[in-house]
Amino acid sequence: MKRLFSFTLVCLCLSYELDGQSSLNIGRVNPSGGVASTTLLVGGHESEAISKIEGNPYLIDEFLSTDMVIEVNGKQQNTNFYAKFNIFNNNFEVKHEEEIKYLDASIVREFEHMKGDKKIKFIHAGQFQKAGFDGDGFLQLLSEGKAQLLSQEAVTVTQVSRGGFGVPDEISEKFYREKSYFILVSDQFYEFKSFTNSSLKIFEDKTDQVKEFVKAKKLKFKNEEDIKNIVDYFNSL
Repeated sequence: MKRLFSFTLVCLCLSYELDGQSSLNIGRVNPSGGVASTTLLVGGHESEAISKIEGNPYLIDEFLSTDMVIEVNGKQQNTNFYAKFNIFNNNFEVKHEEEIKYLDASIVREFEHMKGDKKIKFIHAGQFQKAGFDGDGFLQLLSEGKAQLLSQEAVTVTQVSRGGFGVPDEISEKFYREKSYFILVSDQFYEFKSFTNSSLKIFEDKTDQVKEFVKAKKLKFKNEEDIKNIVDYFNSL
């Protein structure tokens, strides 16, 4: 992902108050000589209700160097933040000058987390609408080629009852996570909760070869690595 600008290359304009929260204006010098200024990061805190829920709603529960493609005023730009993504609130928490700011995920088209020497890429769901995907949020790209393997985590809040004989139930709330998998092949989007031998027909004229590969490797379709191996093999044919 080529970086067109970063915090070291932008003009940081003065902060001001917006609905009681401090906002950071980021201005980018354009070829005509002016400064195009857009409010990207907004200060403030998460709601108290969210902070009291057990567990966490983050895609990855740590701040990571994050390359993003954002779209502002109809123009796409590349930038980098030290950030983590809150799935439940659909926003990014960004570390900036020892403060935590918030970036609305609706302007982000794709992003890559750097974890160690590994890049983890996510693409906004809107880019798959033409292939029949009608969801929202971001999908992780697990395998790329003739077929793309993608996954998506959803976070909801569930109630948990605790108690025992003669003890009143105590109701609390916690984040519940669920992961779905998708394969995009021949411009068609397939969602699956579980993968079976009959699912291999999506590979059309390569189905028999893929079946032989599955049999030889004794894959059981039970984990992400099995499915990734299948898609990677198809992409190698």
